[in-house]
Amino acid sequence: EQAQKDVTPQEQEKKPLPKMRWINALQNFSTVNPQKTSGENDKETDVLFLEMIEEERKKEEASNSSFKMIPKFFFKKSKESPLFVKLRQEARTRFLQNKSAEVLDKEDLEQLWYLLKERTSSPADGTERINYDQFIYVCSRLPPKC
Repeated sequence: EQAQKDVTPQEQEKKPLPKMRWINALQNFSTVNPQKTSGENDKETDVLFLEMIEEERKKEEASNSSFKMIPKFFFKKSKESPLFVKLRQEARTRFLQNKSAEVLDKEDLEQLWYLLKERTSSPADGTERINYDQFIYVCSRLPPKC
């Protein structure tokens, strides 16, 4: 305590305040270390994470030899050739055409609705119902697409 009382005001000005030391340290750090964009930070984090995963996998393989005998079930896709892309597009087009052919058009829907309405029975509770025999009759009257 005695030493602190003997400090002159000039010496106190030379010592930076604790807040000022932190501010100066942060400013020095920011000038020495340039800021990275969030994309660069994400990329760096991903690379480090993948390295850590690979390192852990190698440790596991070294500690347990049975890992080498387990078959792989996933293989990365090779780069797609233009022929493969065209084939996939053609398959998708045909699939969509087949599915759209299964969808009922307006006339078929109207016929189905008419037959169902014609064969419904109204019980006392006010709901419309159809029994199995009526359902079979409706099915037999519809075109094969339905």
